[in-house]
Amino acid sequence: MAWPLVVGSVVNQFDMVVDMVWVARLGAKAVAGVGVAGTLTMVLSMFRNGLTTGQRAMVSRGVGAEYFESANHVTMQAFLVNVIYAAISILVGVILAEPLMRMMGVEPDVVRDGANYLRIAMFGQAAMSFRMTAEASISASGDTVTPMKITMFTRIFHIILAPLLIFGWGFLPRLEVSGAALANALTSCVGAAAIIWVLTSGRTRLHMRLTWRFDRAVIWEMLRIGFPASINSAGGSIARTFITRILTTFGTYGVAASVIAARVDQITELMSMGLSQAAGVLVGQNLGAGRPDRAYRSTWMAMGYGALASLILVIFVVWKAEVIVRIFTSDPELVRITSNYVRIISAQFVTMCGAFVFSSALSGAGDTVSPMVAMLGTLWGVQLPLAYLLPKITGWGVYSMAVATVIATSIRVIIYIGFFQSGRWKRIKIRMGEGEPRRFGGPRS
Repeated sequence: MAWPLVVGSVVNQFDMVVDMVWVARLGAKAVAGVGVAGTLTMVLSMFRNGLTTGQRAMVSRGVGAEYFESANHVTMQAFLVNVIYAAISILVGVILAEPLMRMMGVEPDVVRDGANYLRIAMFGQAAMSFRMTAEASISASGDTVTPMKITMFTRIFHIILAPLLIFGWGFLPRLEVSGAALANALTSCVGAAAIIWVLTSGRTRLHMRLTWRFDRAVIWEMLRIGFPASINSAGGSIARTFITRILTTFGTYGVAASVIAARVDQITELMSMGLSQAAGVLVGQNLGAGRPDRAYRSTWMAMGYGALASLILVIFVVWKAEVIVRIFTSDPELVRITSNYVRIISAQFVTMCGAFVFSSALSGAGDTVSPMVAMLGTLWGVQLPLAYLLPKITGWGVYSMAVATVIATSIRVIIYIGFFQSGRWKRIKIRMGEGEPRRFGGPRS
């Protein structure tokens, strides 16, 4: 199950790298604007992540128990909730774009570019939310190949479109940062249309039927499971907003260095993310089939493979940091700062793998409270205070932010493992199904 997820993630991240390479050609201010706007976009789309978590847990549990009609029904209800959420998030994002950018304390030129990017990006996020909803159900049913194929198609489309809109090649106008956002938005629309067509036409394990009838019991169960994940996502995004605000005190170079380092970090996490998603689906399906022992083994196997891949990446990134950074920028000072930042942040690759795998496994079982406690506790209680204090007491400057991240992630994975080993997740029941809801904790009788 993991390899198509990994391939899809590789293609997605490669696309993001190419996008950042084009934006970096516009200068450090453009990179900073896109980076800060991207952080704000995550904040504005934070509650959608919780909805997807609840949906994935319910669908995988239903498929494991062989209640496919219930899994289809849950998917449709997730789409209905998404319609409301997408409309609200677009409205808020468009109206508050400039005030939000100014709140981040960046320079006026960065505010202008970032606000333009944010307005367009929120429309793309709305389309992306529908795509993620469809992909979540299809992957939770065990089909990870179909989302991979659509991802590959849309990312190729974006790689072609982005430079045309950014630089105005051919007959198109030069839109610069706005062009990057528009290319993302158009690509998201194409991807959403394709995956929804697959889901509604029965070309995968699920066959969703369109309806406008709200099932309050199913939606409530989805929100009940997803709410802690939404709080987790919201709290995490808000904390990262404060961290980004601290980053701006180190100047445009400091912000740009952290943005590029974050892109490198995301690339190195691809194997771990694919394995973690597969582990989460297998946990849900095996609990639905009444096999918690198999769910437990799947999680630790995912951790083992991911840790090995992450360790190899640590060695490579430390060795070739300058070469990797020069893919994004040729500015000597930015290369120097970012290379050092990347070497420090690479210390968290293995522990971040564990955080992904165990968090996904717990969420796949329907336990979203434990990941919330671990994530928010270490982010607000460790990383944010260290990000504020370390620059004042060490003189490490922007590198303090990387050190704070490494320390917080190491503590976080220890907490995750403790929750997982306790076994509480094996006993969680999930309510789902059309009409009178049923509770699933084992196989269909």
